[in-house]
Amino acid sequence: MHILGDIEEVCDRTLFLREGTVLAEGTAKIKQQFQSLDLDETSIKIARSERQEASDQ
Repeated sequence: MHILGDIEEVCDRTLFLREGTVLAEGTAKIKQQFQSLDLDETSIKIARSERQEASDQ
């Protein structure tokens, strides 16, 4: 389990990976891209979109 609030506080740069591919990079850009208030919310949105993509296939 990741505590993304802590990561957001101590890291200068964050990114989200899926199977070695960068999905999003840069904390402010990530939150804006996923219209999220914090990285925890962003993580949930990414996980839900992955589940949706898998069920669409």
